[in-house]
Amino acid sequence: MIRNRQPTIKRIFFLAAIFLLMTAINGCNNQPEVVDITENKAKDSSAEKDLVKINKEIVRVEEQFIENYIERHNLDITKLKNGIRYEIYSPNPDGAKVESGDRVTIKYKSKLLTGQEIDKRDSLKQKQFVVAESEEIQGLHYSVLEMREGEKGIFIIPSHLAYGITGEQNKVPHSAALVYDITLKTIMKNDKKQIK
Repeated sequence: MIRNRQPTIKRIFFLAAIFLLMTAINGCNNQPEVVDITENKAKDSSAEKDLVKINKEIVRVEEQFIENYIERHNLDITKLKNGIRYEIYSPNPDGAKVESGDRVTIKYKSKLLTGQEIDKRDSLKQKQFVVAESEEIQGLHYSVLEMREGEKGIFIIPSHLAYGITGEQNKVPHSAALVYDITLKTIMKNDKKQIK
């Protein structure tokens, strides 16, 4: 029985070696395919224009939803360059101002523009994070940077600074702007910034 195995193994190695040799020889004889890139560029350019057009329409619709929300709730809004709108409804002019690198503790409630709460477990619970360094959504970082310790405010965060076009599992639909009602409880200043 062992004799019958050895010739079989030798044959397998021999056939594998011939196969590899033939593949290598065949690969050397093939000429590269010539592709007309001008045709592909035209297709890419057209597709890119379509995507830009679609994106502009998504942004326009989102802007309209945000403006409708502001009007319905009679908010006195400040608009940032990044698209966040906010109103500090309980100011504290003597409170410390948040800076990047500070550790903040906030109490917040988050919802969609429709009023639907995002996660009832997070409602009115405290969250602590380092501003501009943690994994919270970008809009939350930008929002607290507009606050002073002890202040309360409403922040409307556009989708590109929230969960974007993908959304967040079953909680946040795609391309959804979010509304955060935030109370800035405490700020722990970053001491590294003060040492120079």
